[in-house]
Amino acid sequence: MSISTVYGSCLDIDFEFFDSDGNPEDISGDEFGILSSSSSAFRDAVFSKPDPSNGRLHMFLSAEHARQLGIGNVNWFRLRRTMPGGCDDNTTPIWVHVQ
Repeated sequence: MSISTVYGSCLDIDFEFFDSDGNPEDISGDEFGILSSSSSAFRDAVFSKPDPSNGRLHMFLSAEHARQLGIGNVNWFRLRRTMPGGCDDNTTPIWVHVQ
């Protein structure tokens, strides 16, 4: 996955989670965070669940923190999802290209 943004802009990223049959997953009881990243700025991301029963997650990174990202396709983060019971389901790197 790759996301493009303009330097100095906040990051608003929406994620949707589906099961193997293509149905939305209920993420109500799941916790989300940053597993690892190219910049400590990603650790200040704020997560919310606008529609958890339909697998919708929102990530917000303020313009102040986004200005700490490098110019170009050099920024990445891995999303950590911890499900009830402690099982982690982590993403591969998600790249953020800053123009």
